[in-house]
Amino acid sequence: MYETIEIIMKRRSIRRFSPLQVSDEAVETLLQCALYAPSGHNRQLSRFIVLQGDIALGELNGIIQRELAGSDPAPGSPMYAGAKRARGEGYQFCYQAPTLITAVAPRDYPNAMADCACALENVMLAATALGLGSCWSNQAHWLTDVPAIRAFFARYGLREGEDIFGSVAVGYGEGPYPTAAPRKDGRIEWNKTEFRSKEKDNG
Repeated sequence: MYETIEIIMKRRSIRRFSPLQVSDEAVETLLQCALYAPSGHNRQLSRFIVLQGDIALGELNGIIQRELAGSDPAPGSPMYAGAKRARGEGYQFCYQAPTLITAVAPRDYPNAMADCACALENVMLAATALGLGSCWSNQAHWLTDVPAIRAFFARYGLREGEDIFGSVAVGYGEGPYPTAAPRKDGRIEWNKTEFRSKEKDNG
């Protein structure tokens, strides 16, 4: 139990990756962990597209850069910051990670985002346990309706009626392991005092 908690606390977003490819066995383990994530009513509708290699990921990076750089998102939004970064040189949306795991699901399924997010969190935690780095990526999700993005992912298994809900870059991290930023205060509300008081009264 304590090992699991340590993995949760240790996981960090990695943004510098070695070109060393992840083994097939490690990727299979990550995918099994994704498949065992919780899903609404156990419907298991999320699916996973794995992309590896400079050719496929380089092409996808070029499409994402072009589409993001030409977009006009609202100032202050996460996509606005992403578009600004895409207009710079040397853009790499997944930080040159050698493997990208993308979660897709039916667009009309109400639990699609929740199910995909749970699955990709499992991937990130499993990656940490295997000594791999990982980083969530929203870019393909932001652009899920863009024809060029859909055409690219259709070549690798995206179906009509499915949308992209998130991706995780995976690989061996380079450089020092990031230190966790301090956790912000005021993010937890707990009726502990009321609960304990009533429990005492009923005891």
